[in-house]
Amino acid sequence: MIPAYECADTLPRTLRSVLQQSPDIGEMQIAVIDDYSRQDLSKVVASVGQGRVEYCRNAANLGAIATFNVCVERARGHLVHVLHADDWVVPGFYQSLTLTAERHPKSGLYCCQSQIVDEREAVIDVTPFLVGLASPAHDAAGIAIENVLRTPAVVVRRTTYEQIGGFRPELIHTADWEMWARAITTQGGVMIPGALACYSETSTNHTARLIRSAGNLEDCLRCADHLARVIPTFDHASFRANLARRALDQHVFFRKRGDLEASRANLVLWQRLATARAKVRRYLHAAVNRFVPP
Repeated sequence: MIPAYECADTLPRTLRSVLQQSPDIGEMQIAVIDDYSRQDLSKVVASVGQGRVEYCRNAANLGAIATFNVCVERARGHLVHVLHADDWVVPGFYQSLTLTAERHPKSGLYCCQSQIVDEREAVIDVTPFLVGLASPAHDAAGIAIENVLRTPAVVVRRTTYEQIGGFRPELIHTADWEMWARAITTQGGVMIPGALACYSETSTNHTARLIRSAGNLEDCLRCADHLARVIPTFDHASFRANLARRALDQHVFFRKRGDLEASRANLVLWQRLATARAKVRRYLHAAVNRFVPP
């Protein structure tokens, strides 16, 4: 199930990555859910899909999370894969995840590692393997502080969505994080090694725009209470400390690029989240470096 919006340039790559390894139409549904794009994505689907891909257009622009829920509602398969229209999967993804689901039918979520790729499709990072999910478990501790699961690498049983509900619309950047934690702790999850999915991290996607305003981290704060309800070992202090570190990293990144507005936004959030001790360390470090010759 492919939620899509203004993605005529990336959707063909996404569709081809699915079509080249998909079983016949009786075994696998492939559908694009267009969130009322101004672009004519139906032409892309018709050209690339060659009749194999369904196309559905929302009657109005609902936003990303509501469209995720439309994907789930329209899915007919026992296993549901929500694949962003700028991400893709590598050969072996569907076979490997299907076999894993067959071996562990009582689990509700199946996942693998992801390759993080840039605008040139170069791999810049690989997400870690969660040892706690090496065998079926209800342990979401591996994503309690930071979400290392990327949406294209996750497959969920439809019955899991039916039992625990859909993505929370009040969350923007972190709705998938909360969903994966909820699914694992209530229904169980299992992870296989190997990066069989590609997550696109570009300067133009929605996540990148949120980073400029520190909105990605603000959304993490909203997600914290939800995570605490489903993860018994959730630690608010560690969670806030990690967000403070990320805000400082983003501040430094944008300052080096000369983006003072984005730098300031992330610094303000760091000042809000950092402990008094962390602030003292930061200011002492800055003072020492000011007097040390380069």
